[in-house]
Amino acid sequence: MANLLRSLSKVRIQFNPQDGRVAAVREFLQRCHTPKAVQSNPKCDVETTLRIDRQPPVVEFTFLNGEKLLLNCAALKVEDIVTQVTKMSDKIDREEMLKEYGGLKALPFINMLKN
Repeated sequence: MANLLRSLSKVRIQFNPQDGRVAAVREFLQRCHTPKAVQSNPKCDVETTLRIDRQPPVVEFTFLNGEKLLLNCAALKVEDIVTQVTKMSDKIDREEMLKEYGGLKALPFINMLKN
């Protein structure tokens, strides 16, 4: 949880505070503002928009590499939201590591598996 914002450039949260489906979004918003989350990426912009319509609560994530993820959170638990962000962040981290090392063939442990 400490690295919640590590791969994010922006988090945009939209919800109607009167809606009964917002518990997970509110909890996720709280987690974004914890000292450890902020420390993981102080440049991440967390934006909240309160709405008065009946649309479901949504969270839009913009990752440092430009990829976006939009979640309809009406039926999600906070753990589901965190899992989706973590999966995408881990994928981005793996891609960056592969770029740094010149691809799969350059990684010693991959070559060891082939032998």
